[in-house]
Amino acid sequence: MKQYSATLRYLRISPRKVRLAADLVRNTNAEQAVHQLEFSTKRASQPLAKLMRSAITSARNDNATIALNQLWIKELRVDEGPKLKRFRPVSRGRAHPIEKKTSHITVILEVQESRKTKARNSTFDSRSGRPEPVERAKSETSAKNKKEETKETSASKKLIAKS
Repeated sequence: MKQYSATLRYLRISPRKVRLAADLVRNTNAEQAVHQLEFSTKRASQPLAKLMRSAITSARNDNATIALNQLWIKELRVDEGPKLKRFRPVSRGRAHPIEKKTSHITVILEVQESRKTKARNSTFDSRSGRPEPVERAKSETSAKNKKEETKETSASKKLIAKS
């Protein structure tokens, strides 16, 4: 499958902080990722959204027939860049070192025809407040249906026996 990439280098935000914003959108649809980042309160989300838009644009420039819902984030890597070394003066003529960290971000988008997300393959469990797998939900509903069927059949047998 065709892949498209974009990189952002020397971003003056710590990689640890950028990874928090990157974890929000990893392994999702590119269009949904941009929307998620635009409404995020993290400082790193704005440069990340700009990078995502750049990757989407490069994909559209290469192949104009690509729909936005076909682009998925295959890889979103946040690496450590060079550190700017500074010193902070403290008491008694001393100085403490300060490292101002930078980040390198790489986004690789991949074209996929149809891809189902975890949210589509699960149902909401009202007891725990978490999504539950479809298989479990199906088995529980089938068990409920079996109980209802046995109640109906026993009730119908009683009616037949009375008449």
